[in-house]
Amino acid sequence: MSYNYYECVQSIQQHRRTSYGFTAASTPDLDALQQSMDGFASLSKNCPMTPLLWMQYAQDTKALMEGLWMMEKTAIDDSSQQQQLVIQAKREAYESSAGILELALIEFPGCALLHLYNLENMIAYECECGEIGSSNKVSSAFLRAWQSVGKGTHVNEGFIVSDMFRLFASFLLLRLSLVAKEQRHQSASIMDELCGVFVQWSRTPMGEGSNDEMMQDIECLWEEACSLIIASYDKSNESEKVNVTTQLGGRKTSIWANIDANRRITSSLTNVLSSCENEIDVAMSNEGITLPFLSLFREQQDQGMPESKNVTSYLESLKHRHSCWDRI
Repeated sequence: MSYNYYECVQSIQQHRRTSYGFTAASTPDLDALQQSMDGFASLSKNCPMTPLLWMQYAQDTKALMEGLWMMEKTAIDDSSQQQQLVIQAKREAYESSAGILELALIEFPGCALLHLYNLENMIAYECECGEIGSSNKVSSAFLRAWQSVGKGTHVNEGFIVSDMFRLFASFLLLRLSLVAKEQRHQSASIMDELCGVFVQWSRTPMGEGSNDEMMQDIECLWEEACSLIIASYDKSNESEKVNVTTQLGGRKTSIWANIDANRRITSSLTNVLSSCENEIDVAMSNEGITLPFLSLFREQQDQGMPESKNVTSYLESLKHRHSCWDRI
């Protein structure tokens, strides 16, 4: 059987427009969404799909499954059962979406935007389903992304790579805010992981301007983490609080020296690596297949740390980041 690729894609996009409408409706049209899903399933089996189409396929899968589960919720009166159903709905929806993204990453292991979306999706799953305590899946997704696109092969997409570091570090802050006051040993482990992220970030060649922005981000994230740890000591432990503050200051000096050394090395590589990518970028732009990161997520890049330093504020900040992907 032959396929007209353009007509298949246009049909899918028409069903998606019908499903989501032109306003941010709380519940999409599930019939149109099912037709979109059927189109994606057929297209993925018979034709190659772009990274953006894979991302839309994953998003529609999550929306459809969650919508179907929510229909069952309306038939249940017990509030506790409703809450359990909501969590189950989100869990199965995210897991189905993750399965599609795994297929996409196998086909496009070098797509930075796809890795960022996968990381966002993974963190959203942890936040929505109440499994923030362990970051094994998120850490694995981040490491996979860094190994694929963070070793100098995507210098011209440094803003995407930077956002992956910023996102993962923000997730670690959320975990730190959960345990800082009661689980000192786990707090130390999270702090070690965060410091490792800073050093890893400084070793990553990125485009012009990204290195300067990196230091601003690292400084902000470090101060946030330190404030969470220091605030966990009450007035009865004032001497210990002073000791911890001193230790953090010494640790910062050591880490920053390491970061500065790494930055000098990576900055010397940036121009060489960037020139290798320029021709590819021009060709992609001429073909109209450049991924729309800047137009979609400018608001996401400008988002800073939450003013309030508690679990809820960090959680809402991460959820707000993930909602930006609804625009795809």
